Amino acid sequence: MRDEHAALVRGCALPAAVTAVACCLVGALAAGTRGLAGAAFGALTVVAFLGLSLVAMVLTDRLDPAVTTVIALASYAAKVVLLVVVLAGVVDAQGMSRPVLVLSVVAVSTVWLGGAMRGHAAQVRRSALERGEAAGRM
Repeated sequence: MRDEHAALVRGCALPAAVTAVACCLVGALAAGTRGLAGAAFGALTVVAFLGLSLVAMVLTDRLDPAVTTVIALASYAAKVVLLVVVLAGVVDAQGMSRPVLVLSVVAVSTVWLGGAMRGHAAQVRRSALERGEAAGRM
């Protein structure tokens, strides 16, 4: 894994994990074991689905852009279908608090995507600085 990818994983996964733990604690305090189950399921679902995108990005980094686009679209379609199946199974679940599940999904998704944007912006700045230094040496 290249340094850029490792930084992106750290920028997304670590804050999302902290947020997931916080959601589980708040869910348990607010709704007991049903809240804990809802928060944990929501957080794990987000990390799994967004993590799959990150894995696909890392695996296709060196491929032709056309191939990468096809893989990205196919993985997105597969994730949407899988998400519908997962959520359809949760609709009737009596063992978890659905409001806590939804709040956990929103919180962990927001933190993950915020970390991804921050990591990408840092990579762009670093790349621009490197290009500027290289142009200054010419």
